[in-house]
Amino acid sequence: MAVWTVYISILAINSCLWLCLYFGYWRARQNFDSRDDDVSDVTVIVAVKNEEHNIPGLLEALLTQSHPQYELIIAVDNSEDGTLDLLRRHPRRDQYKVVETAGDRSGKKYALEAGISAASNEVLVFTDADCRPGRDWLATIARQFGSKEKLVVVGYSPFDRRSGFANRVFRYETFITGFLTAGTIGIHRPYMAVGRNLAYTRQSWDAVDGFARIMHSLSGDDDLLVQQFAREGIDVVHIFGPGSYVRTEPPDTVPEWFRQKKRHVSAGRYYSASASLPLAAFHVSGLVLYTAPFVLGGTGWSILGVSIVVQWIILRKASAVFLERDLAVWQPVLHVLYSIYNLVLAPLGMLTKPRRW
Repeated sequence: MAVWTVYISILAINSCLWLCLYFGYWRARQNFDSRDDDVSDVTVIVAVKNEEHNIPGLLEALLTQSHPQYELIIAVDNSEDGTLDLLRRHPRRDQYKVVETAGDRSGKKYALEAGISAASNEVLVFTDADCRPGRDWLATIARQFGSKEKLVVVGYSPFDRRSGFANRVFRYETFITGFLTAGTIGIHRPYMAVGRNLAYTRQSWDAVDGFARIMHSLSGDDDLLVQQFAREGIDVVHIFGPGSYVRTEPPDTVPEWFRQKKRHVSAGRYYSASASLPLAAFHVSGLVLYTAPFVLGGTGWSILGVSIVVQWIILRKASAVFLERDLAVWQPVLHVLYSIYNLVLAPLGMLTKPRRW
């Protein structure tokens, strides 16, 4: 078989995967229910460790939600700074609960378990200490549940905009991850979520035995949990709209961002084959297309050009919905860096285990 035929086949595979993901993203948007009735009471749980500097902003965001009825639980995991003291003497201390991990049961999963055990409501909502949800965030999530006994709700969590090209790189990776998350949910093959914007019912949690089956992994709690929900046949839906997005502080430096991503990627070793193989095909086929100009010359540039145009058309539409429209202008350059990032980070993440959360 001629080499150019091989590259054409790879282009066809990669383009089909992009189109399949876009179809899933479109379906996820169509399935999003923004009705105003059947609003559920919810419990918000935030696991924290050494987050003294983030606590004031976190409480301000969570205690001013428009949702009429919710409970807030802060689960503290062996903090060594002033986190616990600040939570105990905060002027609005009577508006939230504080729970702590017990004894040697240290780690984010144990903190989350402590929070879930203390929760009074059936709908459990999660975010992180460095996040600042908008005022209508909980209301948007609560509308999805109604009387459903088992349901998982996943949302988008972008990095805040900052000056500098590195910030665009950070935001682009997060945007692509958000697009893949929504796309796979839309085709009923969810494989990941971010704990910064996640909710599920207690019955869903009980159906998969909580974290019991994934306690061996220090990272990827949310990805592995969502995959378990899917295997149990529990519906996973994605929410959209500015009110549903949970913005978070971006890393200050490239090494800090790289460490965060390496920790997250390390959970990939525990992905099911049904999740990891299509994901590998998507990324590997995209990487191979960047070698086409070096192998085929002008024909290779044409093949790569078609690939970039397909991606740009698809991502331009998604970037408008996710309020990341400025990234579409830089997409050809940013996607090259994103591909290099995957080439380097995936093996490193799979070969190393994180030691702390």
